[in-house]
Amino acid sequence: MSANFAQTTISGSVVIDGSEDSLEGTNLIIVNKNSNKRALADKDGLFSIMVDLNDILEVKSSLTVPRKIKISESILDKKYIEIHLDIETIELAEANIRPLDPNLKKNISTTETAEYKLKKELGYDTPEFKKAMIAEHKDAAARRAIAQTGGVNLLGIGQAIFGGKDKSKPPRELTNFEVTQKVKEYYPESYFVNSLNIPENKIQDFVAVCVNKYNFRSFLKQQDYDMIVYYMELEAPVFLRLISSQS
Repeated sequence: MSANFAQTTISGSVVIDGSEDSLEGTNLIIVNKNSNKRALADKDGLFSIMVDLNDILEVKSSLTVPRKIKISESILDKKYIEIHLDIETIELAEANIRPLDPNLKKNISTTETAEYKLKKELGYDTPEFKKAMIAEHKDAAARRAIAQTGGVNLLGIGQAIFGGKDKSKPPRELTNFEVTQKVKEYYPESYFVNSLNIPENKIQDFVAVCVNKYNFRSFLKQQDYDMIVYYMELEAPVFLRLISSQS
């Protein structure tokens, strides 16, 4: 076959070795490092993407070890590629190293660490020891309340012994406007204008549309910027057609 290949669309499938679960929610991204085109594998690991000869595809997700594949003549002939990935390995001090199972419950180890075993042997983990530590903590808090006021502070002692009101609040969810601003701040203006062809005066509107349509709040929490780019590139042509029809 001639070495003069035109850019073409190939299909592919991603297989995570050692896992029989569905890939739904795994967010497997396939990136053409040469053209910056992106594809998202479905729950069965299937995808399609535009490639050229010698392009480099990178496949990655939060659960797997990233892998790069070079597009060969054989792949272009078949117009198909099967990519095998390994599950990411987590290393913890004083813990057995093992693959991360997509079923998160299976990743919880019931093996006692050396530190925990030592605490048990010394009696630090017994209910009696814990009660004694709590009592000592309350006594110390009461003494501090008296010392700070120069006398008996019944309110201070009461709060020290029985505990004050818990003022901690769960972290506030970002508003859509705040998510929009964070996305705009993360990516340079040149990316929106030159790569996505979004007019400079429409960047705010474009990002707001994406935030309302896709789960950017979750992607920001996970620092999954590849997914944000994937959906912005997916939405850009739709947005451009919309503003063109309105002009």
